[in-house]
Amino acid sequence: MKKSLFTILLAFLLATTFSFTLTSCGGGHKTEEVAEAVYACPMHPEVKGKEGDTCNECGMALKRTSIQIIIKMKNKVIIGRLLFGAALVMLGCSTKPSDLEKIQLQTLDGNSIDMSDYKGKTVFVNFWATWCKPCIREMPTIAQAQKQLKDKNVVFLFQSDESADLITDFKEKRDFDFNYVQVKNMEALNIQALPTTMIFNHEGKMIFSEMGFRDWSTPENLAVITSNN
Repeated sequence: MKKSLFTILLAFLLATTFSFTLTSCGGGHKTEEVAEAVYACPMHPEVKGKEGDTCNECGMALKRTSIQIIIKMKNKVIIGRLLFGAALVMLGCSTKPSDLEKIQLQTLDGNSIDMSDYKGKTVFVNFWATWCKPCIREMPTIAQAQKQLKDKNVVFLFQSDESADLITDFKEKRDFDFNYVQVKNMEALNIQALPTTMIFNHEGKMIFSEMGFRDWSTPENLAVITSNN
């Protein structure tokens, strides 16, 4: 949220500054009085030029046309507003949550996890439960994969929607060096079976999703994890 407010303010300042630049000159004069002065022939208004020019039809000196200047001025103000609007559109695109950020996790201590902190990394996400036998059978293969990929830019997360006490009790009884966390929006993520594994690329886009057991320690499946590295 803080990042969004900062970006909105920055977009406003840039657009406002650019709009002011378009409507003012360095000496403090309005552009309608200096830079955007347009001259036309009083007898042949279609003939336009700059100060000092003469009409190529009748030879009369061109006169300054304030109406055209005012129109120019309004156009430039509109440009500034359009720039601000475009900045807000870009802001909207930049703040749209990634696939990874749609997952709401918290530590076993109850602290929320900012999924945007994992930007730039491959994230291996495993949904499991303490009562799920296929999940438990899969864990040693994931542990092996985690060990083999320890020097790679890969993060492994193991989330369950069970209580912190249940997860902690399971953790203490099993010899896995896993990052156990709680998922707060399991239903919203439409997880239909356990285990479910998802893999997200460096930008937080989901590139793999599968329900059921898989031996993640094989070379083929290690390649699935690191395919985005």
